[in-house]
Amino acid sequence: MLDWFDDIEDEDRLNQRPGTLQDVIEGFVHLGTRCELVAAIVQHDPINTMESVDRLLLSAGRLASRHQLHISEMLYTVIEHDSQWATRIRYQLLERELLPELIIRITVTFCNDEIVFLNGVFRDSPTWFMVQSANSISHFMKVKGRIFGEVERSVAEDDKVQLAMAIRALAGLVGYLGIKLNDAEIEKCLALLRTSKTERIVKLLLSVMLLSSEHAIRSQVSRANDGHRQLVLADIEIACTGRRALPTAANRRFGNADAIDGVFPNRSIRPDRSNGAICARYECGDT
Repeated sequence: MLDWFDDIEDEDRLNQRPGTLQDVIEGFVHLGTRCELVAAIVQHDPINTMESVDRLLLSAGRLASRHQLHISEMLYTVIEHDSQWATRIRYQLLERELLPELIIRITVTFCNDEIVFLNGVFRDSPTWFMVQSANSISHFMKVKGRIFGEVERSVAEDDKVQLAMAIRALAGLVGYLGIKLNDAEIEKCLALLRTSKTERIVKLLLSVMLLSSEHAIRSQVSRANDGHRQLVLADIEIACTGRRALPTAANRRFGNADAIDGVFPNRSIRPDRSNGAICARYECGDT
């Protein structure tokens, strides 16, 4: 294809008609076979692949936004056929502040360095990178899963540096990109918060919990309501049968309070049945 273009370009020079490789590459963008053409260049003309990639990147900054998806597909095709281009294309996209969705896709699929990469991105807090579509959610969910895997590995190996980087990347996902933590993930953070003795780790975990506070509080309230219903049923049973409620009934009501105790270790919780009411009384211990 490029040899054919060179011949045409030579004829254009003779006829004094302008023609550039940029015109050809941009022309590919408008064709339905755009990805097949790029794949052919990568497979059969590797010498010109670099220039073709540079032209595509230049086109991404020149063409209208409706063509961005096509250019993203073409660049991804280049990487699919030769993964050594992944790091270079990602770097060029970052430098030019282009195609944030493609950047995270490349990172998750080919680079596998999410934690280091996101720490670098969130340090500069680029607003252009935060503009992600719904298509990126699945990639960010994979990133979140890998971060929690790295947290578990770092805790097992007592690697505090890598643990801090993983939690910082998690805080960025939650704070900047709005990725939610589920109940199990919040419990993992709280469990680590209770056991960690490193100030840096504690501060990062508290940041994550503050960013996820609405969901965490809703989860705790829901569990508290479930326990309250169990206590009410236990009191009804006592009133109807005259039997003494099992101690475990009250324990269920406050069984999930260990999450609160982890953050506020001097606080104790006990049921108060004064005046026939069933409620929780919080008493702060000596500090």
